[in-house]
Amino acid sequence: MKSTKVGACNFDLATAKAALENLYELYKNGILTGRFTQDKDYVVRCADLVTLAEENKDSLFYEAWRIWFRYFVSMGYAGWNELWEAVCRCSRRLRSWRKMVFHQV
Repeated sequence: MKSTKVGACNFDLATAKAALENLYELYKNGILTGRFTQDKDYVVRCADLVTLAEENKDSLFYEAWRIWFRYFVSMGYAGWNELWEAVCRCSRRLRSWRKMVFHQV
């Protein structure tokens, strides 16, 4: 498993990917429940992600989220949307795969 050293933390790429997908799912649930408002320009609003992370400090992904936040501040508009559109596509594929696997059982 590939990992990268970031500061004092080991950044395991598989964990990083799972953390990002988890954060997106929390955000999407916030949109669906009306807690957050979908922005017309951005796929995901960073302020809402920070709110979610702070409310879920006990999550196993909390440290990975913090590393992602350091990366987010360096992103421009196009890169930000590109990242979250890719996460959204991964999330949809994962849900489809889970449905397929669990319906076969």
